[in-house]
Amino acid sequence: MPLDLPTIRSKFPALRHTVIFLDDPGGTQVAQPILIISTGEGSL
Repeated sequence: MPLDLPTIRSKFPALRHTVIFLDDPGGTQVAQPILIISTGEGSL
């Protein structure tokens, strides 16, 4: 099964911008569900 790259990219808010983020792997480029859970706005 091929990967649906547009769908995967849509889960990462940092990739919605046209700028380049030069940060560490554990930085701002995390998936939206992780941001929601880590800010206390949702749960698994």
